[in-house]
This record gives sequence, C-alpha cells and structure tokens, in this order.
Amino acid sequence: MNKYIEWKKKRGLDIEAVSLEDIYLQYNGIADSIGNTLVPVNNVTISGNAAMIRMYLKDVHGQGGAKWILLVGDNANTIRKYRASDYIGREVKPITDKYFADYNSDYAVDSDTDYGERKQFIAGSYIGDNVDRFPESFVGRIPASDTSEFNNWVNKLLTYEMHPGKGDSSYLKNYILCMADEMQLHLQNSSILFNSLDIFDTTIFKELPYYYSNPPTATTGATIISNFNIHPAGWWSWNNHGLSDKMFTMTDSTNIAITPQGTISTGNGTNGLLSLTNNERIGIISAASCNVANFEGSNDCMMEQCLFNPNGGSVAFVGNTELGWINQGIEKIKRESAIIDSCHNNMSMKN
Repeated sequence: MNKYIEWKKKRGLDIEAVSLEDIYLQYNGIADSIGNTLVPVNNVTISGNAAMIRMYLKDVHGQGGAKWILLVGDNANTIRKYRASDYIGREVKPITDKYFADYNSDYAVDSDTDYGERKQFIAGSYIGDNVDRFPESFVGRIPASDTSEFNNWVNKLLTYEMHPGKGDSSYLKNYILCMADEMQLHLQNSSILFNSLDIFDTTIFKELPYYYSNPPTATTGATIISNFNIHPAGWWSWNNHGLSDKMFTMTDSTNIAITPQGTISTGNGTNGLLSLTNNERIGIISAASCNVANFEGSNDCMMEQCLFNPNGGSVAFVGNTELGWINQGIEKIKRESAIIDSCHNNMSMKN
C-alpha cells in the first residue's frame, strides 16, 4: 500500500489509506440514517460494518474529501453491499459499491433487507426504497484476496502510468472489439461507434458467418488470446454473453453456449486469461458481459484473473457483477468511445 500511496502523492493527489478497523472503532454503533428526510420520511436505519463505512465516507466527503474512493479486498476480507434487482421476478441482489459513494439516497425505506430497491408509488403508498442513480464520489475496487495480489496490481499500475510498454507505448493505440449474438447485431454497423474509434488501430473479433450462426465457424477464444499476446491493446471491449468464469466469443443460434472453443475463460488453457503474456503492455478491459466481475465466489472471476495475472492481463476492468442488458451495453460502449474520442481531440487541439 505504501508504494501506491507514495506514487499518487508524487502525482499531486491528497490521498490517505484508512483501515476498516479504524473506521469501525470511530463509528462504532452509528447507524446509516442517510436519506431519512426524503419523501417518504422514515426512521428506518441500516446497521453494521457497511453502514459505518458509508457514514464515515459521507462525513469525509462533507469536509471536501473522498472524491475518489478505492476499496481494497474481495469477498473474504472486506465489506460489500447489494442492491435489489430492478428486474421483476428475480431474487438476485447484484453486488454494488455505489452504496459507499452515494450520500443522498435512502437505501432502507420499507424496513426490509432488500436495500436499494426501486421506489414505486402503488395504490396510494410507496413501495421500495429511494435511491437515485447519481453517486457523489467515484468509487472503484481492487478485489485482492491477499497482499501479494494487491502488490502485483500496484506494480502493473506503476508500469502503466509511468512507462507503459517499457519504452514502447505504441500498443496503447490498439483497440480490440469483441462481439457476438445480439450485441453484434446492433454494433457491427454502428457509424457512431466506429467514427469514435477511428483514432485507434482497431481489430474486430465477431461471430461468423453472422451473429445468429448455427453453428458458427469463428471466432474461438484461443484465437483471440493468441492474437492479444502478439498484438496487445490499450483498450479491449467485450460485447458478448458472459458468466463469472467465461465470456462467449460465439454461440449456437443466439445465447446457446459452445464450450470450450467458443469462450475465453478463467484458467491457463489456450483460451484462458492466465495464458495472457502481454507483460508490461497492459491496458483497460471494458465488458458489457453478464457476471464477469462477480468476485463473490471462492474461485477467481474473469475480472480477478485479468487484474492479478502476473504475466499480463489488464490494469483496470469495468464489468457487471450480475446481469448486463443489451441496450445498456450498447449505450455504454458508444459513450465510452465518444469520451475517448473527445479527450483525444481536446489533447490534439492543445498540442
């Protein structure tokens, strides 16, 4: 942790590491009552470790701090929070860290333990909770299970921010776009997307001969892994179906799995993330795939193997801990590419 803190201070950031033990000692017995004055007014509170962390961060934010929050730890050794799914008929509760960066919303209006439910006004009364979609801070997580994994990630970060590619940063201009099934249908001819990507040298891996092929002939996960090792990218986008331990590079018809050849998965097989050997040429992965960032299980998920692979993988990972929806996934990649394009244009104008 010291190496990470020192580097961020050299970059001019006002940064501090705070242990959970210190927070629990300082906020012992303090419940989360944030949002109780919103409509509907209520006296329901949330108790426990997560509540104490949120109250601490709210106080720090109120003093001008906690603009950026990095939580360190996985399911076994740090706190996390759930948000009740908006998807009617499902009992899943997606993992979310937004709770720790949201200092206005009331996550417990209706007294049940399904925190963060969508608020509805039915038959003259409110049902659910009162949660907005706009956090007050930026929050991320490094789901390391031990100091070795965290130190491994810190070394990656320092390489990426100080001297990416160890002197040859040209790989950062490479973009790899993976897509299949319904996502491919909507993205493969998107002028909005590809106009934003024209600043990159873009490689596309898609399901062939077409998005609903039965059976498809390409692209295999092993092909993508092999290509990435030879031609790493600064940005790698997954627009495919997924699970916590795999991403489907092609499927029979739509959404019918072909394994193992039609997947990139955890592990060290020819299609495995631990077979990535891009070393210091690391970048960012952004995934619209379902479940690939769900770090709750005893085995590493896709995100964890990308971040903690000592021989490559990625320095950052943006992904879903539960379901990823097609429309939101399409909007996500279009907005990401537009932001990158805008930043590139602004930098070009300044230069």
